[in-house]
Amino acid sequence: MGALTAWAALHSCPGPFSLLTSLAHRVVEQTLALGLRPFHLPGELVYAACLGGGVFGSLAFILLRRRFAGYDRVLRAVYL
Repeated sequence: MGALTAWAALHSCPGPFSLLTSLAHRVVEQTLALGLRPFHLPGELVYAACLGGGVFGSLAFILLRRRFAGYDRVLRAVYL
């Protein structure tokens, strides 16, 4: 698969997985925000970590769902 084809496939991926992506990215972001709180980091750094974690966490959930059929079936059974 070429780079452009792979990018096009990933670019359209949140559509069928939008509910899972929406729920999962919030959980990842909130977990990071709460986990970084005791370190008293600047707000900009916490924001960047949460943004990156939300994006990469969502991408990981989507890729795992595409790779493992059993995981996808379970999530489909609960309408995610």
